[in-house]
Amino acid sequence: MKIGVDLQAIQGTYSDRGIGFYNESLFKKIIAEKPAHMDFFWFLQPQKPVPEFAAHSGHSVLMPAKRSEHWYADIISELELDVFHCTCPFGDFPVPNVSNSGCGTIATIYDLIPLKLPFYFAATVNKSDYISRLQTLKKYHSLLTISDSVKDDIRRYLSYPSAKICVIGAGVDEEFFQCPSNSDRALRSQYLISQPYLLCTGGDDPRKNMPRLIEAFGLLPPRMSSCKLVIVCDLSPATQKALLAKAAEVGVQERLILTGFVPKSTLIALYRFAAAFVFPSLAEGFGLPILEAMACGTPVIASFGRPFTDVAGDAAIYFDPYNPHSIAFAMCAVLDNKTTHFLLGQKGLKKAASKTWNAVAHAALAAYEKVNANIDRRHRANESPQLERLLTTIPLSLQKKPAQPAAASALTAASTLAQPLVQAPPKRPSDIRVWPAVSLKKGYLS
Repeated sequence: MKIGVDLQAIQGTYSDRGIGFYNESLFKKIIAEKPAHMDFFWFLQPQKPVPEFAAHSGHSVLMPAKRSEHWYADIISELELDVFHCTCPFGDFPVPNVSNSGCGTIATIYDLIPLKLPFYFAATVNKSDYISRLQTLKKYHSLLTISDSVKDDIRRYLSYPSAKICVIGAGVDEEFFQCPSNSDRALRSQYLISQPYLLCTGGDDPRKNMPRLIEAFGLLPPRMSSCKLVIVCDLSPATQKALLAKAAEVGVQERLILTGFVPKSTLIALYRFAAAFVFPSLAEGFGLPILEAMACGTPVIASFGRPFTDVAGDAAIYFDPYNPHSIAFAMCAVLDNKTTHFLLGQKGLKKAASKTWNAVAHAALAAYEKVNANIDRRHRANESPQLERLLTTIPLSLQKKPAQPAAASALTAASTLAQPLVQAPPKRPSDIRVWPAVSLKKGYLS
């Protein structure tokens, strides 16, 4: 079986972000676990770094800078590929239009956040381009995704058949499970970070909810004044300035540490020695940092709702991400209680151990086999125009004209958001502890 994989995401914008790390880990394991009858063809940009696994396995297909609309279909036909996999349909390049290529087509969808948080269309995402990409993806034979939550979103927003959506999940690298060492302490000392500290992996993206986290940190009681807040991510100068201004506003500017981008080894060290990991995101496709923190034995405090409750289960304490007081109360609940701190760490380790890249790789390989077995190439070649129109239909609710651009910046929009998510939150499982803001009336933060 010949499988073509578009790796532009790993080479371009997403190379040092979650999607890049995800695909790097996934395909390393796929190459190690693939059956002998599978042969991979890596679609790569010329003059860009080639992932190590692609350099030592399979075949490279260098893509020209200027490609016609039919380039993918032509090269797929020339190589006689059985399956083509688009790993990042929302990147810097158009979604490959391969519906008439004669091979099985697969794409990975990590989230549909712009449809759940409409302010994205006013702030950071071109709505017409986004909808156009969704129309192309509806023609693919199968869609892979990383969580049941995203699968439900695909069914809801795209009316895509459930049987053709494959949840392959996500894993955590083995390095995160290793015991702390003196080198970890040395790495941590580079940033002059002393314990105790709360750790968060954020970003410029407004859904990361950094302003509310800082506001919540400012609500911690005086007895926790030695605690620091460490935010690890690559931030633009404008975002850094805004976050530092927010910290000054709530009186914690001396206790906020913005590390910028850090290498993986440093990130692991920071996870291991953190008093807790806080994840206040408004929406994610999976929430891989939660899994990484749990693998390091670090207690997790996260936003309530899917996919976070799916990933962590009862191994985390949850809060309302739109309410700084709720976030603060959850942080206090972990910092103040050694038993809770210990139990969350132990439960997290057990939960993370069940999420392996080996399982993810086997799920992806099974998806390749299924699509290849089910595709009827003769039928695809003679597909009727009427069916083609049906496949590209997007619900009318998604075809409304874009809203007028908001006057506020994306960061300001994040700090002033008050509306709930479009989708109603799931019912709370009885074994999941949520710390509501109403409990603050008991004076816990004083």
